[in-house]
Amino acid sequence: MGDDLTLGGRDMSVAEAEEAIARGDHDGALRTLEPVLTDLSHAEFGSAVRIAAAIHAHRGTLNRSAELLRRASPESRGDVAAQGAVALIGVGDIATAERLLASGPSGEATATSAGWKLATTGLIQSLHGDGVAGMPPLVQAVTALAPVGRDSILLESPGALAALMALHLGELDLAESVLQRATAAELGGPLFGLRHQLLLAWVAMARGDMAATAAILESAGPAPAHDTRDVYLMHAIRVGIARRASDTGALADAWAGARTAVAGMSVDLFHLLPLGELQVGAVRLQDEHWLAPQLQEAETVLAKLGKPALWSTAFHWYGVQAAIVSDRPDALIPHADAISEAARVSRHAQTLATAGHTWVRVLGRDIDASAVNRAVEGLSGIGLRWDASRLAAQAALHTTDRRVSLDLLNLARAAHSGDRSRSSSVPARSRTSQLTDREWEIARLVVQGIGYRDIGERLFISPRTVEHHVASVRRRLGSNSRTEMVETLRRLLVGSSTDDDP
Repeated sequence: MGDDLTLGGRDMSVAEAEEAIARGDHDGALRTLEPVLTDLSHAEFGSAVRIAAAIHAHRGTLNRSAELLRRASPESRGDVAAQGAVALIGVGDIATAERLLASGPSGEATATSAGWKLATTGLIQSLHGDGVAGMPPLVQAVTALAPVGRDSILLESPGALAALMALHLGELDLAESVLQRATAAELGGPLFGLRHQLLLAWVAMARGDMAATAAILESAGPAPAHDTRDVYLMHAIRVGIARRASDTGALADAWAGARTAVAGMSVDLFHLLPLGELQVGAVRLQDEHWLAPQLQEAETVLAKLGKPALWSTAFHWYGVQAAIVSDRPDALIPHADAISEAARVSRHAQTLATAGHTWVRVLGRDIDASAVNRAVEGLSGIGLRWDASRLAAQAALHTTDRRVSLDLLNLARAAHSGDRSRSSSVPARSRTSQLTDREWEIARLVVQGIGYRDIGERLFISPRTVEHHVASVRRRLGSNSRTEMVETLRRLLVGSSTDDDP
């Protein structure tokens, strides 16, 4: 293709593709690049592969990016090799990733090549031992690429990768810090602005701060339809919010939106957290068969990479949670075994292994308050305050010792203190009516269709206590049936300020 038009020494096809991406026209960019991608000897072949691979990554098909980059290995130049290695590691192909890196330039002449070398070094180190050694290079990659990353078309943001690694380690402050740095530097340009915000929302959700999570989602706005990766992550966060609120209706709505995104996503190492969240949500709705192929592929990717402790532990913890929700001890065992195996090299996994063992005992009505305290403290220490409060609440509900139950409920409240979504506020006008604040709090949840057990877990009281409050509400309202009570409550709530609608 020696007769191709050029502009400033660059192929017109590549320049036009970059302009198309800037307009949000990813389909047009791929069409423009097609003639270059069919000619391995083309001078701009490496650049075309890098751009096309980035588009496929944003579309949630990192496997397609990896296919393109395998073809590019003999012609790799600059940061194509390093970015290609990221994609290949993401799909579990570590051998080809290392070969691709070896084929690239050995020098660090530019900030871009230096930054991507740090990023791939960090990713490779994250696959060994506890993976903690991979954090410094990735954080340094954010610093290296900050001055030049705004105008680059990236397959992935080093800021997002560093944050994901920190999230997998339970280092929420570090995840937030690196995302704020990436956001301030506009790392990755407009293509990654939303991704960084969604990961900040995930950090807030991991802390149990549902109000902040929802606020970040609201300010971020909708994800572009062509960016399946962000659509997928956004739906996973919505599922997580609804699940933690025990709001079955909202969970069903969020899951309905997620199903389409799931169908368009290939499985990769960098999306195990949202996959795990979706798994637990799907189990709650008894629709887990929809995710069976993706969960199996996730196991395959992890196995190809040698089951790295850093990346696999959180995935298996979600598997434990799904087994608990579905009341299937047999499904819990392989995930518990995988976490125990990772615990040999990882403190993070040790904490989860201890908590998982304690949780199994709680489900078997074997309540050791000291063990529950230690497990709750451990989970809270790695940022899993919501999980910690849920464990304590379940232990409180399962013990027959009233004193122990009260102590565990207080422990659950303390662990849950980071969740500011639990507001005790009720409609101002209703506070002067016949129901107490606690009765209004429970009444609002009943109107939303939430069951007594879920209300109890959310408010850290027993289902029997919820039942007593509901009976009191019914008497105070003079309702002859539960249906009549719910209808009366709905009218009262609709008549309240719109800000407090259920």
